[in-house]
Amino acid sequence: MTALIEFIDVKSPEPPGEGLAGVSFAITPGQNGVFFGIEGSGLRSLTPLMTGMEDRYEGDILFLERSIRDLDYLGKQRYRNGIGYIHGDYGLISNLDVEQNISQRLEYYAGYDPAEITEITARLMETLGIYRRRHARPVELTRSEILRAAFARATVHDPELLIIEHAFVDQSPLNIRSSRTSMKERIFRGDWSTKACSI
Repeated sequence: MTALIEFIDVKSPEPPGEGLAGVSFAITPGQNGVFFGIEGSGLRSLTPLMTGMEDRYEGDILFLERSIRDLDYLGKQRYRNGIGYIHGDYGLISNLDVEQNISQRLEYYAGYDPAEITEITARLMETLGIYRRRHARPVELTRSEILRAAFARATVHDPELLIIEHAFVDQSPLNIRSSRTSMKERIFRGDWSTKACSI
């Protein structure tokens, strides 16, 4: 099966003291991977490289068997749009409410009309139990609601790859379990991959 993303002997100097020294792995559609390590192990280098935000590296990173270095502008957009990302601080925009935080991804990166965006966003919020909080700002949410809103924002565009970076740190087991249940439902479709970063 063709790898969704593949690292081939990747070496990276960034961030200083936490670069990578010859890392190779491949993730295929439907496969899940977990990367963990102590401080200074290079873990913090993975996500910027995987999301295409860092381009200072040796070796090669392939997306569907094509080097991301060789992608043209539209190819890079497709590559980035195929990734859902839950950052350690959740990345919700403070001056937008829950619904706006989630729908923004569809408005900027996909060809949906406004009615479709509203329907998709509402359905996902309902599934995750945050529909009643759709007009709340991030500062008004509980930790559980923040996690679910961040998960919705990262997955509303149905990405091929989901990257979860430290998002479960300091969350209660119940919050983690509810998020994992929603992830499992999508993962078991067999066409959706997850790469989780944790320290």
